[in-house]
Amino acid sequence: LEQLTDGGLTANAAHVGDYFLARLRSALSGRDDVVEVRGQGLLIGVEFRTEAKPIVNNLLERGVIANATAGTVLRLVPPLVLSEGEVDEGIAALLEVLP
Repeated sequence: LEQLTDGGLTANAAHVGDYFLARLRSALSGRDDVVEVRGQGLLIGVEFRTEAKPIVNNLLERGVIANATAGTVLRLVPPLVLSEGEVDEGIAALLEVLP
């Protein structure tokens, strides 16, 4: 518990989570296939108008772990030690796999 609170993990999750959401919203804005980008901390969901499972499979091939919930929601739950650079790599991978 000390590591979570005193070790800076929660602060990192809040900071990098805000960065992640802002970058995702910017990268996906204006896309007709995206309904919403939502999240809190490092728990992030991207709702699409189509099934998310093919996106998940393509991300896995690029080393990005994600899953699909409710059929159309791409859920991203990275580790609390995620860095801004890793966020940028993940978003680049996501943009590569989207049609």
